[in-house]
Amino acid sequence: MDRLLIYTLLSLSLFIIAIDIKKLYIPNFCNILFLIIIICFKGREYQIIENSIIGMSVYSLPALFIYGYISDFFNKEVLGFGDIKLIWGIGYFFGYTNLIQVYFFYTLTFLLASIVSLPVCFFKKKKNLQIPMAPFILIAFGILNLWSNI
Repeated sequence: MDRLLIYTLLSLSLFIIAIDIKKLYIPNFCNILFLIIIICFKGREYQIIENSIIGMSVYSLPALFIYGYISDFFNKEVLGFGDIKLIWGIGYFFGYTNLIQVYFFYTLTFLLASIVSLPVCFFKKKKNLQIPMAPFILIAFGILNLWSNI
């Protein structure tokens, strides 16, 4: 059963990446399905659910700060709310362990986004280039998941 959930989560992640690259938008049904698959994967024990809900809120707080304050400072949307809903699922998956893991997740996400977007901005010479964040969020999720299982 776990393999089926992992393959479903992987295929859904690839679908989310494709939609976000094409439309710069993550549909709500994808985020809800992502969260439901992760809830099924984590189990139903009370301690796991409690820790996962705390992780869900801790992982989304920096993204909400970026969405609210940084977007207001630049007068354009820096991070979309679909990305924040995607991070809710990732936070539920990891649960709350420590803030270093949350910091590592965001550092890895924005480092990957910078590595890809800076050359693209340089060669296209556009100042208002919009890049999809879901690929970088999901790649950082995969790397962090592999790193935590070692």
